[in-house]
Amino acid sequence: MKFLSCTIVIILIFLFIKCTDKESNKSIQKEELKGKELGQLISEEYIKMNDELIEILKNETEHSTIKEKAEELKEKYIDIYFQYGKKREKLSEEEKKKCNYEVVLTFYDYDKEKFDYITQRTKEFWESDYPLATLITEFNIMTQYSDFELLKKQKPEEAKRLGIE
Repeated sequence: MKFLSCTIVIILIFLFIKCTDKESNKSIQKEELKGKELGQLISEEYIKMNDELIEILKNETEHSTIKEKAEELKEKYIDIYFQYGKKREKLSEEEKKKCNYEVVLTFYDYDKEKFDYITQRTKEFWESDYPLATLITEFNIMTQYSDFELLKKQKPEEAKRLGIE
């Protein structure tokens, strides 16, 4: 009976060590992919953001309503990208490069019809409502809120407003 109990305990310890070892390997792999994964998450949010912007542009006709909803959308995504930026800041330089690469790929792979639609609608507003047109074009570069160094260079007042020093 003692032998059986000891054998069971040894097997359980062995299994525990093996499972823990597999989890460690997954963590190591995840660490290696952290920048890429973060970049993919940022990219997914960019696509969602533009889909939401398109819905506003398709469903609303009043400039004031479009502007109000677009400003709300912009603030929503500033917060999302800012949170990703905090995570990005913790990455090594090498991982930041992987993150940036994934984000840049999004711009190249983005659905041309969707991009053209946003561009066309923006052109419609240039003469009649320049501030609205400007607001809509800002969505093209919203991912900068996830890259604090870039944000400090391109929009220093925004970086300061968000507490990025």
